[in-house]
Amino acid sequence: MQKRILFIAFTAVALFSFLNWNCTKLDTTTIGSDLLPAVDNVHTFADTIFVNAQQRDFNDTSIIPYLDNQVLGNINNDPLFGKTTGNMFLQLKPGSFPFAFGNKDSLVGLDSVVLCLSYKYFWGDSVMPQKLQVFEVVDSRFRDSVNKNWDVNTQPSTAASISPVKNVDIRRLGDYMKYAWRNDSVNNQIRIKLDAAYASRLFNSDSSSTGPGNHAFYNDSIYRNAFNGIAIKGVGAGSENALLYINVSDTNTNLKFITG
Repeated sequence: MQKRILFIAFTAVALFSFLNWNCTKLDTTTIGSDLLPAVDNVHTFADTIFVNAQQRDFNDTSIIPYLDNQVLGNINNDPLFGKTTGNMFLQLKPGSFPFAFGNKDSLVGLDSVVLCLSYKYFWGDSVMPQKLQVFEVVDSRFRDSVNKNWDVNTQPSTAASISPVKNVDIRRLGDYMKYAWRNDSVNNQIRIKLDAAYASRLFNSDSSSTGPGNHAFYNDSIYRNAFNGIAIKGVGAGSENALLYINVSDTNTNLKFITG
Protein backbone atom coordinates (compact mmCIF):
# COMPACT_ATOMS: atom_id res chain seq x y z
CA MET A 1 0.00 0.00 0.00
CA GLN A 2 2.83 2.37 0.94
CA LYS A 3 4.68 1.60 -2.30
CA ARG A 4 1.51 2.35 -4.30
CA ILE A 5 1.06 5.76 -2.63
CA LEU A 6 4.72 6.53 -3.17
CA PHE A 7 4.43 5.60 -6.87
CA ILE A 8 1.34 7.82 -7.34
CA ALA A 9 3.04 10.73 -5.57
CA PHE A 10 6.17 10.35 -7.68
CA THR A 11 4.10 10.23 -10.87
CA ALA A 12 2.16 13.36 -9.91
CA VAL A 13 5.35 15.29 -9.13
CA ALA A 14 6.95 14.20 -12.40
CA LEU A 15 3.85 15.15 -14.42
CA PHE A 16 3.61 18.55 -12.72
CA SER A 17 7.30 19.24 -13.35
CA PHE A 18 6.96 18.28 -17.02
CA LEU A 19 3.92 20.51 -17.59
CA ASN A 20 5.47 23.41 -15.71
CA TRP A 21 8.66 23.15 -17.76
CA ASN A 22 6.85 23.00 -21.14
CA CYS A 23 4.05 25.51 -20.54
CA THR A 24 5.67 28.93 -21.09
CA LYS A 25 2.76 30.86 -22.59
CA LEU A 26 2.76 33.27 -19.66
CA ASP A 27 6.53 33.64 -19.59
CA THR A 28 6.96 36.92 -21.48
CA THR A 29 10.74 36.91 -20.97
CA THR A 30 11.22 33.58 -22.71
CA ILE A 31 8.87 33.50 -25.68
CA GLY A 32 10.53 35.07 -28.69
CA SER A 33 13.75 35.88 -26.87
CA ASP A 34 15.74 34.21 -29.62
CA LEU A 35 14.09 36.43 -32.26
CA LEU A 36 15.12 39.79 -30.81
CA PRO A 37 18.64 40.98 -30.12
CA ALA A 38 19.66 42.03 -26.65
CA VAL A 39 18.74 45.56 -25.62
CA ASP A 40 21.88 47.70 -25.70
CA ASN A 41 20.19 51.14 -26.02
CA VAL A 42 22.39 51.80 -29.04
CA HIS A 43 21.02 49.62 -31.80
CA THR A 44 18.14 48.02 -29.93
CA PHE A 45 15.79 49.77 -27.55
CA ALA A 46 13.05 48.48 -25.29
CA ASP A 47 9.64 50.10 -25.03
CA THR A 48 6.14 49.27 -23.90
CA ILE A 49 3.09 49.78 -26.08
CA PHE A 50 -0.38 49.65 -24.55
CA VAL A 51 -3.07 48.25 -26.83
CA ASN A 52 -6.76 48.74 -26.05
CA ALA A 53 -8.78 45.89 -27.56
CA GLN A 54 -12.38 44.81 -27.32
CA GLN A 55 -14.48 41.96 -28.56
CA ARG A 56 -17.71 42.88 -30.31
CA ASP A 57 -20.18 41.76 -32.96
CA PHE A 58 -19.87 43.40 -36.37
CA ASN A 59 -22.75 43.96 -38.76
CA ASP A 60 -23.04 41.64 -41.75
CA THR A 61 -21.54 43.57 -44.65
CA SER A 62 -23.25 41.37 -47.22
CA ILE A 63 -26.54 43.16 -46.45
CA ILE A 64 -26.88 46.89 -47.22
CA PRO A 65 -29.55 48.74 -45.17
CA TYR A 66 -31.55 51.26 -47.18
CA LEU A 67 -30.31 54.20 -45.09
CA ASP A 68 -26.67 53.42 -45.86
CA ASN A 69 -24.86 55.16 -48.68
CA GLN A 70 -24.87 52.96 -51.77
CA VAL A 71 -21.69 52.19 -53.73
CA LEU A 72 -21.42 53.04 -57.42
CA GLY A 73 -18.50 52.85 -59.84
CA ASN A 74 -15.44 50.79 -60.74
CA ILE A 75 -12.01 50.09 -59.34
CA ASN A 76 -10.29 48.22 -62.14
CA ASN A 77 -6.72 47.66 -60.99
CA ASP A 78 -6.31 47.84 -57.24
CA PRO A 79 -2.93 46.24 -56.41
CA LEU A 80 -4.34 44.38 -53.38
CA PHE A 81 -8.01 43.67 -54.11
CA GLY A 82 -8.09 43.62 -57.90
CA LYS A 83 -11.37 44.67 -59.53
CA THR A 84 -14.36 46.04 -57.60
CA THR A 85 -17.68 47.03 -59.18
CA GLY A 86 -20.60 48.78 -57.51
CA ASN A 87 -23.99 48.97 -59.27
CA MET A 88 -27.19 50.52 -57.93
CA PHE A 89 -30.74 49.22 -58.36
CA LEU A 90 -33.62 51.40 -57.18
CA GLN A 91 -37.17 52.56 -57.76
CA LEU A 92 -38.08 56.23 -57.95
CA LYS A 93 -41.78 57.00 -57.74
CA PRO A 94 -44.23 59.62 -56.48
CA GLY A 95 -44.79 60.09 -52.78
CA SER A 96 -48.49 59.30 -53.17
CA PHE A 97 -50.98 57.97 -55.71
CA PRO A 98 -52.88 58.93 -57.82
CA PHE A 99 -50.26 61.34 -59.16
CA ALA A 100 -50.61 63.92 -61.92
CA PHE A 101 -48.21 66.43 -63.45
CA GLY A 102 -50.96 69.02 -63.52
CA ASN A 103 -53.00 70.26 -66.43
CA LYS A 104 -50.98 69.03 -69.40
CA ASP A 105 -52.92 71.35 -71.71
CA SER A 106 -51.24 74.29 -69.97
CA LEU A 107 -47.74 72.80 -70.31
CA VAL A 108 -45.58 73.74 -73.27
CA GLY A 109 -44.22 70.20 -73.54
CA LEU A 110 -41.64 67.84 -72.14
CA ASP A 111 -38.04 68.81 -72.73
CA SER A 112 -36.25 66.01 -70.87
CA VAL A 113 -36.14 63.78 -67.79
CA VAL A 114 -32.96 63.79 -65.71
CA LEU A 115 -31.96 61.25 -63.09
CA CYS A 116 -30.40 63.04 -60.10
CA LEU A 117 -28.25 61.16 -57.58
CA SER A 118 -27.19 62.60 -54.22
CA TYR A 119 -23.40 62.30 -54.08
CA LYS A 120 -21.79 62.10 -50.61
CA TYR A 121 -18.12 61.16 -51.02
CA PHE A 122 -15.78 58.83 -52.86
CA TRP A 123 -13.07 56.28 -52.11
CA GLY A 124 -10.09 55.76 -54.37
CA ASP A 125 -8.47 57.81 -57.13
CA SER A 126 -10.52 60.77 -58.37
CA VAL A 127 -8.29 61.64 -61.33
CA MET A 128 -9.96 59.36 -63.89
CA PRO A 129 -13.67 60.03 -64.63
CA GLN A 130 -16.23 57.37 -63.86
CA LYS A 131 -18.42 56.11 -66.72
CA LEU A 132 -22.04 55.54 -65.66
CA GLN A 133 -25.07 54.35 -67.61
CA VAL A 134 -28.73 53.81 -66.70
CA PHE A 135 -30.69 50.64 -67.53
CA GLU A 136 -34.31 49.65 -66.99
CA VAL A 137 -35.00 46.88 -64.46
CA VAL A 138 -37.31 44.18 -65.82
CA ASP A 139 -37.16 41.76 -62.87
CA SER A 140 -40.66 41.35 -61.37
CA ARG A 141 -39.17 40.22 -58.02
CA PHE A 142 -37.47 43.57 -57.51
CA ARG A 143 -39.11 45.90 -54.98
CA ASP A 144 -38.47 49.32 -53.43
CA SER A 145 -34.81 49.49 -52.46
CA VAL A 146 -35.55 52.25 -49.91
CA ASN A 147 -37.81 49.95 -47.91
CA LYS A 148 -35.89 46.69 -48.15
CA ASN A 149 -32.38 45.51 -47.32
CA TRP A 150 -30.76 43.69 -50.23
CA ASP A 151 -27.96 41.18 -50.41
CA VAL A 152 -25.00 42.72 -52.22
CA ASN A 153 -24.88 39.70 -54.54
CA THR A 154 -28.44 40.33 -55.78
CA GLN A 155 -28.57 41.77 -59.29
CA PRO A 156 -32.04 42.15 -60.83
CA SER A 157 -32.39 41.55 -64.54
CA THR A 158 -32.12 44.62 -66.76
CA ALA A 159 -33.11 45.48 -70.32
CA ALA A 160 -31.40 47.84 -72.75
CA SER A 161 -29.88 51.08 -71.58
CA ILE A 162 -32.10 54.15 -71.21
CA SER A 163 -29.31 56.73 -71.18
CA PRO A 164 -26.03 57.45 -72.93
CA VAL A 165 -22.78 56.87 -71.05
CA LYS A 166 -22.20 59.66 -68.55
CA ASN A 167 -18.62 60.71 -67.78
CA VAL A 168 -18.44 61.88 -64.15
CA ASP A 169 -15.49 64.02 -63.08
CA ILE A 170 -15.35 63.28 -59.35
CA ARG A 171 -13.16 66.31 -58.68
CA ARG A 172 -15.93 68.69 -59.83
CA LEU A 173 -18.90 67.16 -58.03
CA GLY A 174 -18.45 69.62 -55.15
CA ASP A 175 -18.61 72.62 -57.52
CA TYR A 176 -21.90 74.43 -58.02
CA MET A 177 -23.15 73.76 -61.55
CA LYS A 178 -25.60 76.12 -63.23
CA TYR A 179 -27.96 74.73 -65.86
CA ALA A 180 -29.12 76.64 -68.91
CA TRP A 181 -32.82 75.80 -68.73
CA ARG A 182 -33.22 77.21 -65.22
CA ASN A 183 -31.59 79.76 -62.99
CA ASP A 184 -30.89 77.06 -60.43
CA SER A 185 -27.51 75.68 -59.39
CA VAL A 186 -26.61 72.52 -57.55
CA ASN A 187 -23.57 70.71 -56.19
CA ASN A 188 -22.85 67.19 -54.94
CA GLN A 189 -25.34 65.80 -57.41
CA ILE A 190 -24.81 63.50 -60.39
CA ARG A 191 -27.22 64.20 -63.25
CA ILE A 192 -27.84 61.73 -66.07
CA LYS A 193 -30.24 62.62 -68.88
CA LEU A 194 -32.55 59.73 -69.78
CA ASP A 195 -33.44 58.72 -73.32
CA ALA A 196 -36.34 60.54 -74.94
CA ALA A 197 -38.40 57.36 -75.42
CA TYR A 198 -38.25 56.43 -71.72
CA ALA A 199 -38.90 60.03 -70.70
CA SER A 200 -41.95 60.15 -72.95
CA ARG A 201 -43.32 56.92 -71.44
CA LEU A 202 -43.07 58.44 -67.98
CA PHE A 203 -44.51 61.82 -68.87
CA ASN A 204 -47.41 60.44 -70.91
CA SER A 205 -48.56 58.06 -68.16
CA ASP A 206 -51.83 59.10 -66.56
CA SER A 207 -53.49 58.87 -63.16
CA SER A 208 -56.92 57.70 -64.29
CA SER A 209 -58.24 54.20 -63.75
CA THR A 210 -60.06 53.83 -67.06
CA GLY A 211 -59.68 54.83 -70.67
CA PRO A 212 -56.65 54.70 -72.96
CA GLY A 213 -53.14 54.84 -71.57
CA ASN A 214 -51.12 52.76 -69.14
CA HIS A 215 -52.58 54.42 -65.97
CA ALA A 216 -49.17 54.00 -64.30
CA PHE A 217 -49.75 56.89 -61.90
CA TYR A 218 -53.09 55.57 -60.65
CA ASN A 219 -51.63 53.34 -57.90
CA ASP A 220 -48.40 51.76 -56.74
CA SER A 221 -49.03 48.31 -58.20
CA ILE A 222 -49.72 49.58 -61.71
CA TYR A 223 -46.70 51.86 -61.52
CA ARG A 224 -44.41 48.95 -60.59
CA ASN A 225 -45.71 46.92 -63.52
CA ALA A 226 -45.00 49.77 -65.92
CA PHE A 227 -41.76 51.07 -64.37
CA ASN A 228 -40.30 48.41 -62.11
CA GLY A 229 -37.04 50.22 -61.44
CA ILE A 230 -33.78 51.48 -62.85
CA ALA A 231 -30.18 50.33 -62.58
CA ILE A 232 -27.16 52.63 -62.58
CA LYS A 233 -24.02 50.76 -63.54
CA GLY A 234 -20.36 51.57 -63.77
CA VAL A 235 -19.54 50.62 -67.35
CA GLY A 236 -15.95 51.81 -67.55
CA ALA A 237 -13.39 49.13 -68.37
CA GLY A 238 -10.30 51.32 -68.45
CA SER A 239 -8.33 52.99 -65.67
CA GLU A 240 -11.24 54.02 -63.41
CA ASN A 241 -10.19 53.56 -59.80
CA ALA A 242 -12.83 55.01 -57.49
CA LEU A 243 -16.15 54.21 -55.85
CA LEU A 244 -18.87 56.84 -55.45
CA TYR A 245 -21.12 56.81 -52.39
CA ILE A 246 -24.74 57.75 -53.16
CA ASN A 247 -27.61 58.32 -50.72
CA VAL A 248 -30.88 57.10 -52.24
CA SER A 249 -33.08 58.29 -49.35
CA ASP A 250 -31.87 61.89 -49.70
CA THR A 251 -34.28 64.32 -51.39
CA ASN A 252 -31.40 65.23 -53.69
CA THR A 253 -31.94 61.83 -55.35
CA ASN A 254 -34.93 62.18 -57.69
CA LEU A 255 -36.24 62.32 -61.23
CA LYS A 256 -36.38 65.85 -62.58
CA PHE A 257 -38.94 66.56 -65.32
CA ILE A 258 -38.00 69.58 -67.41
CA THR A 259 -40.67 71.23 -69.54
CA GLY A 260 -40.34 74.08 -71.95
